Amino acid sequence: MATREAPATDRPPGDAGPKLPLGRGARRASARARAWRPRWFWPAFVRTFVFVAAASALCLLLAYPVAYYVTRYAGRRKGLLLVALLAPFWVSYMMRMLAWVTSLSPTAW
Repeated sequence: MATREAPATDRPPGDAGPKLPLGRGARRASARARAWRPRWFWPAFVRTFVFVAAASALCLLLAYPVAYYVTRYAGRRKGLLLVALLAPFWVSYMMRMLAWVTSLSPTAW
């Protein structure tokens, strides 16, 4: 009489509980583990964090003195300076909104 082998499981040996056969989840996990191995991945990963750190440092170096000046020394021009600082963000939002309105209009192709 032939013995039947138990299917491979995703649990360590001696672990109590239901035995789950290896399925798509285990294959996906091994694919994710392999994704971290290629040599092309790490330079791009490190370069991304270097760019983020440089952009953050540049923003702090530029924005902190401007914000300090506006809050301490602007006086009567404070409102005007705040509008000048926020206008680029508002214009960007308006352009994006108008692009969506144009794209979703019935006459758009």
